[in-house]
Amino acid sequence: MEMIVSFLSFMLLFNYLDGQPQFTTCPSGPLCLSRPVTYECNSGSNTLIWRVLDTNGVSVGGVAYSEFVDNVGDTESIGGQFITVLTVGGSSLVSNITFTPTLSISNYTVQCGDATGTFGNCSIIIADVPSVRIPGNITFYSDRLHFSWSPSTSPCLSHYNVNVTSIEYTINTTDTSLSLPVPSTNDTNYSISVVAVDTGGRYMDPVDERTFVPNVPESVTNLTLNQTGLSIDVSWDEPPVLMFLPLLSYIIYHNVPDPDTNITILAPTTTYSIPDATVGSVYTVGVAAVNVLGIDTADFASTTISTPGEFTNCPISICTPQFTICPSSVCLSQPVTYECNSGSNILIWRVLDTNGGSVGTESYTDFEDDVGATGSIGSQFDTVLTVDGSSLVSNITFNSTLNINNYIVQCGDASGTLMNCSIVIADIPVAPIPGSITFYSDRLHFSWSPSTSPCVSHYNVNVTSIECTINTTDTSLSLPVPSTNDTEYYISVVAVDTGGRYMDPVGERTFVADGK
Repeated sequence: MEMIVSFLSFMLLFNYLDGQPQFTTCPSGPLCLSRPVTYECNSGSNTLIWRVLDTNGVSVGGVAYSEFVDNVGDTESIGGQFITVLTVGGSSLVSNITFTPTLSISNYTVQCGDATGTFGNCSIIIADVPSVRIPGNITFYSDRLHFSWSPSTSPCLSHYNVNVTSIEYTINTTDTSLSLPVPSTNDTNYSISVVAVDTGGRYMDPVDERTFVPNVPESVTNLTLNQTGLSIDVSWDEPPVLMFLPLLSYIIYHNVPDPDTNITILAPTTTYSIPDATVGSVYTVGVAAVNVLGIDTADFASTTISTPGEFTNCPISICTPQFTICPSSVCLSQPVTYECNSGSNILIWRVLDTNGGSVGTESYTDFEDDVGATGSIGSQFDTVLTVDGSSLVSNITFNSTLNINNYIVQCGDASGTLMNCSIVIADIPVAPIPGSITFYSDRLHFSWSPSTSPCVSHYNVNVTSIECTINTTDTSLSLPVPSTNDTEYYISVVAVDTGGRYMDPVGERTFVADGK
């Protein structure tokens, strides 16, 4: 057995050394343009022949090395592009062939052979052009924009070319992102594209671009002015469209007392209070949004500071408007009355919605109105003067509904001092849990704990598919024993408020009536 193995090994060695040329270096993958490449071959004999074939199989040229004629280090050229060198002499010659890949030799074949005409082949395959890169979304900062792209998988990548409109940036292969200053030209359409460039300078046309138009912000919205005492409370909403660039600040303009003094408020704050307003003056206030490119057109609003009436001298605790009736919460669909003492001979009612916008106002004065004088704010609020004189008292009445939940009722005097009383709709009552069922000879009985909600209207008790409405003063129920045997019954209880709202039952009692 050992003799057979030795014989086979000898024959394989003989075939390799005698007439079996082998490429010991022949790249398995495509070659990169303009990047020198070396193939190596062992002829397996004392003669080695290099030959290059074009795409039609026609010989471009060839060279031969022999043990008897050539020495290690001897070089030859094939067609001016291929340089060969003998690296190992003797009975089994080894040689290299070196060239720089170009498109003109794509799909050429390099052959290595011996004197018998036996050749091994190694093809020249040029790598494809790298696929184009698609830039990701642009992220805008206060003074720069940033974007990135996925790295190219091409083995022949040289660099990336990033084109921002007409400006081209060359990006190192290890980088896949770019930060640039925000363009300084407004209303110009900018586009961004990225291509991967190979070692031969080739690239595909971009297939996807990111575009943007830098601009100053649009105008702010919902600019409102409210007077609190001798201060003007300014509020606004940010521009509805923020373009691409984040807001830096807002500039507030006001014409009294110094029209040349502007106030800068850093974003995202959208409120400001102008102190020490002059009584009787008309204030025109404007707000403009600012980004790195500049300022938008300001939005303006005006208000007049109310002139105080003739106040009676009295302690501040009495002169300040006070709510004498202001519930912490109210029940749905119930009439509600708030009462206020203005502490002066002028009383002003105002209602604000959930955004702080005024629903309307109503005012009374000692000089013009008598007890019983009525007014209205919107369609839901009615006012009446109940006490006349140097310290007016008035009521405001409304029917509580969900649409006015979290509205604010304000009571004030001519100085602009306002007190608040919020409209807070009571929460939905929690569903009670029915207790254990007690069975008697001809009826069943169960009870539940009373609801702590101040707004309970009644209880709904559901026994299987039969619903019973129970008065709020009752917290138990007796029912005839069901006449159907072997039927599963369940009992649940919910507390219903004055607006008809209730929570889903959280605990049920079940039983099976059986005559056995």
